Amino acid sequence: MVKELRLGPPSDEDDLLSLLSEKIPCIDNIKQMKSFRNLLVHQYAKIDNQLVYKIALKDSSDFELFISEIKKLL
Repeated sequence: MVKELRLGPPSDEDDLLSLLSEKIPCIDNIKQMKSFRNLLVHQYAKIDNQLVYKIALKDSSDFELFISEIKKLL
């Protein structure tokens, strides 16, 4: 998709999200999800399960918004 949008090659995953931010307004939400995912994976012993549940319920619509934005670009 980055190639088709002619955004230039990303140097890494964070750069990929930065490039996409030019075309997808909700990309900051995805960046936050990525950070939260990294916290879950790398510091799982310190995770507050109630917080994870709350975030999963509250922020799940971000995925649908992201998918909707991607579909617009395709």
